[in-house]
Amino acid sequence: GEKHPLYIGGEKIWTDNLTPSVNPAEPTEIVGYGTEAGVDEAERAVKAARAAFEKWRWTSFEERAQLLERAADILERRRYELSAVE
Repeated sequence: GEKHPLYIGGEKIWTDNLTPSVNPAEPTEIVGYGTEAGVDEAERAVKAARAAFEKWRWTSFEERAQLLERAADILERRRYELSAVE
């Protein structure tokens, strides 16, 4: 299966530790691997979240709604790609 990084502050992060992701209908089938986060990655994620919150907290509800609608449109457009198991 494909290997997937962490995303922290918009940056791809790889570690040496991977967790297998299995097909729930066939638990012996590994469909991919997710990168595990350790203490360093968790601390980076908290810092990134705090920094993002400073901007997000002043974002109007109209702009937030537009961003969420855009995200929903992207997810709907890519639903088959995102749900495909290779």
